[in-house]
Amino acid sequence: MAWQAHADFARVMENFDILVCPTNAATDVPADYGYPKQSYKIDGQPRTGGEDKLRLTSPFNMLSRLPVMSCPTGFAANGVPTGMQIVGHAYDDSTVLNASLAYEASWIGSMTPSIVPVSSLARTIETECRKQINQG
Repeated sequence: MAWQAHADFARVMENFDILVCPTNAATDVPADYGYPKQSYKIDGQPRTGGEDKLRLTSPFNMLSRLPVMSCPTGFAANGVPTGMQIVGHAYDDSTVLNASLAYEASWIGSMTPSIVPVSSLARTIETECRKQINQG
């Protein structure tokens, strides 16, 4: 099963160096959710559990050969920290680390990164990576 998942992901990544995606599917789960606080509300409706389905890190945790870097992207309106994942090809740690470094360079000096659309972020990462490649 793991080999099939790796093969499927490799096909998805054939034309890309990295995949940039959010770490969570929703920001409605409060930052302080978890033991001992076992319930929360979304749109005024009580919820208990199930937040694990909102974590988009799980697939990459199971596909352990893929390098992944989680990076902060700011805060949602309710104060919950937001983040993105930079995922690379199997065993290609250097590309993920370089993309992460480029992202960090794009917001260094501020207390938190600016929140930008993913397409703009991807262009920024690509530009910074190309700069580093051309310098090195």
